[in-house]
Amino acid sequence: MLSILMLVVLALTAAVPAMAETTAGDGSIALYIGSPLTLSNGVVSPLDPDNPNVAAIVHKDRTLVPARAVAEHFGAKVSYDAPKQAAVIEYGGKMFIFYFNKNYYDLIVTGQPAKRVTFDTETLVIENRSMLPLRVICEDVLGKAVSYDSNVVLIGDKLVNLAADQTLRESIRAKIGQAVKVSSLWQLKTLLSSSINQYGYSGGLKDAVPETAAPAAESPAEAPAPSAPAEDSASGGGDRDFSSTNEQVEGIEEADVVKTDGKFIYVASGNVVSIVRADGSDMKLTDTIRMPIDEKYGQGIHISELYIDSGRLVILGSRSLPQVRPVDLPLMESGTVTEPAPMPAMDGDTRIGIMPPYYSKSFVYTGVYTISDTGKAELLKEFELEGNLLSSRKKDDTVYLAVNKYNYYYIMEDVLPILRDTVKSDAYKPLSINQIMYYPGNTTPEYLMVAAIDIRDEGTPSTVEAILGSGTQIYMNDQALYIARQDYSDMSGSTTSLSKFSIDGLKIGFAGGGKVKGTLLNQFSMDEHNGYLRLATTRWAMETTNAVYVLDDQLNVVGAVENMAPGETIYSARFMGDKGYVVTFRQIDPLFVLDLSNPKAPRITGELKVPGFSNYLHPVEEDLILGIGQGTQDIYTRDSNGEEIVVGTRTAGIKFSLFDVSDMGKPKEIQTLTLGGSGSYAEMLYNHKAIMFDLKNQMIAFDGTISDQDSPDKTRVDYFNGAVVMTYDAQDGFDVKGQIESLPALSSPDNIYYYSWVRRLCYIGDTLYYVQDGRIRAFDKTTLESEGSITIY
Repeated sequence: MLSILMLVVLALTAAVPAMAETTAGDGSIALYIGSPLTLSNGVVSPLDPDNPNVAAIVHKDRTLVPARAVAEHFGAKVSYDAPKQAAVIEYGGKMFIFYFNKNYYDLIVTGQPAKRVTFDTETLVIENRSMLPLRVICEDVLGKAVSYDSNVVLIGDKLVNLAADQTLRESIRAKIGQAVKVSSLWQLKTLLSSSINQYGYSGGLKDAVPETAAPAAESPAEAPAPSAPAEDSASGGGDRDFSSTNEQVEGIEEADVVKTDGKFIYVASGNVVSIVRADGSDMKLTDTIRMPIDEKYGQGIHISELYIDSGRLVILGSRSLPQVRPVDLPLMESGTVTEPAPMPAMDGDTRIGIMPPYYSKSFVYTGVYTISDTGKAELLKEFELEGNLLSSRKKDDTVYLAVNKYNYYYIMEDVLPILRDTVKSDAYKPLSINQIMYYPGNTTPEYLMVAAIDIRDEGTPSTVEAILGSGTQIYMNDQALYIARQDYSDMSGSTTSLSKFSIDGLKIGFAGGGKVKGTLLNQFSMDEHNGYLRLATTRWAMETTNAVYVLDDQLNVVGAVENMAPGETIYSARFMGDKGYVVTFRQIDPLFVLDLSNPKAPRITGELKVPGFSNYLHPVEEDLILGIGQGTQDIYTRDSNGEEIVVGTRTAGIKFSLFDVSDMGKPKEIQTLTLGGSGSYAEMLYNHKAIMFDLKNQMIAFDGTISDQDSPDKTRVDYFNGAVVMTYDAQDGFDVKGQIESLPALSSPDNIYYYSWVRRLCYIGDTLYYVQDGRIRAFDKTTLESEGSITIY
């Protein structure tokens, strides 16, 4: 309790940013029950900037709000009296002392005896914040009027009839009521049951109500409402230059299967991470981290990707744990709870009925390790969250996870995601109800969870925020994490919904939502610049069309370029400052250049049509873009007159292009090279992290398969498999420095679970390293002469 109260001291005494003037023109502030956001003068802000998880709640039929958020907005001074365990508000020459867990306050006026005033619910401490009754703080302390209707609260100098002024009420709801907190386990089950039925699955809860029926707060008529929830160091490479993972946003790191810190190379494969000291020909395996395999089920943690940062190694992985269906779990049939008929026992489970006796829980695993100067790893802490990893990012000392979890109708009693944080305990615990939000009117039977993990401090617990929804693509910068999903609420499935989360270390907060027409191709279809989010989408309708939308920081669409390239689809996009580049394709490759300097009036300034298409665009200089994709070949046939006609296209080799975009009106393809013919392939065509860049030396390298259809023997096609090292130059074009043929794959070691191929290139100083299927080979970066090899499994 003491630690909570100490945090309250900090919360109450921290400075609050000045809020903009008023929603209704008189200094008012709008809230929405269950929302962590406020609205003033059209500007959406967090209710509590230092704790984005705080929201107005209903407790004993009364609305409670954080003291500082409301009082300081109207100029009151809020502090904390530790001996009295009370929040103190000073306003208008009066002092109001609210005691925690008490239903009264003391009014102190200079020269007058103290007066004790009671009210009908107690002051609480929630999320380390003092929560006071809304009407008491507004009417008794601040002398403000409270207008309420349909969970919308407006605080100002005068009453507003929100029931009559539906335009004002709905505009407030649209801005800050998009997502609200779940108030109870009962409501959560109701929401999930309703959404599962909506999505075509059997199941449901007895006497369930529609998801739009939300608990009511106090209103002028004091309508009753449900109760509030009852639930509860390794050195780097010195002066040597070394490569890093190819990432979208500078300063925002992305995980990959191979990482280097300039001294060691870290390789993830199956359930093993190998750490190799890399010094040219002198390579040494310094440590191997092996994830345990469950002897009963033959399963273990499958490692997917890594982060490395100043003596910290972060391992991301997944595992699936079989679960025995709880004995007391009722089965869902036709919208009611029914008891299954007894069935023969199976490993102690006597209640099988029509549903599986077992189901699996999938977990996203995060292990944080310290790495010594000698390359030895030691486990620092672990974190597991139920679900499947969508993607992750790292900023400074914090790793962020975006996780999807589906809810199945036959385990509706097991609705809370569970997690394990070894900082707190080795036990799995359910996520707290107050960490879950939902979209009223658009709930899906899934969780989208965002977790933040401190990789530096071994004693700091991780944080998690969840919303009933899902994600398909993410974009993150210094201030925010955007998660997009395909939205089927309009029945077309060609709408993208956005969830925005503010991020600041371990502090995560829902910051708004939005929608645009069309669907995103990948993460490069999103980008934020100067507070504006840009998205490139393809809309699948009677005729396919494409668009670029610009959204403000409230996720309102403020500008758009629509109906781009009808009949074609987006194959790649890249946003760079005030410019945007979009490649579409059907038979030829149009590169569109967009001027985004005026967010409210984006426009296409130039278009270039060339054969083939680019899957990936990368800025190599200010006005020079590298395109990587595939060439195309026309398919001909002869008509009835014997004339050749084009009837289609097919992909050819891997195509590289250099685009000069210095003149926004006239983009030019100034250099091009196509490697191989049809059948050529490389992971980099769909995974940007598979490309190694050395921009200083204008070098790129990748692993791939190159077909040679010009071989002397025209009856067969020769293939090269291995690494390709290339240079590029605006004047001299592309040059293949050399190829490094891959070696036969090693047989899967017995102690590796789910052994997988790993192929990446990286460099440290003057040495190029080729990681290939259980080996690391070193080459001189200039001559590509072999310097050594090591087997790492």
